[in-house]
Amino acid sequence: MERFVGVWRLERWSSGAREPFGAAPLGTLVYTAEGTMVSCFSRRHREAVAGSLESLAAWRREWREHPAPALEYRLLAAALAFNAYSGRFSVEGDHVHHDVEVALFPEWIGRRLTRRYRFEGERLSLGFGDDELVWRRA
Repeated sequence: MERFVGVWRLERWSSGAREPFGAAPLGTLVYTAEGTMVSCFSRRHREAVAGSLESLAAWRREWREHPAPALEYRLLAAALAFNAYSGRFSVEGDHVHHDVEVALFPEWIGRRLTRRYRFEGERLSLGFGDDELVWRRA
């Protein structure tokens, strides 16, 4: 587990011939010595949901009582270009397991996400199915 410990920056996410979050995604992956992991990543360029933090907070309060289709669309677009989850991690052979405790997608909570891993110098590749995320040690 020691090789994983630290902060990593996302360089690339490929899924076959596609790049789901574009050619230059943003992302941070953290593994701690105590066995906690946190991963968040997104498209580099996403449209703003609101003009300011204050207007976003006001829209969120209003939306809870009176859902607005335009805001729902903006929130959905922002969410589909972003992902985040955290939990415990463990290593077994050439696989790392992420036992999800908090996630953007509620369906992931309580699930184990298993990734193939490979270290190449300061890079860590995590794969599942046709997908591969390449991280560089920060």
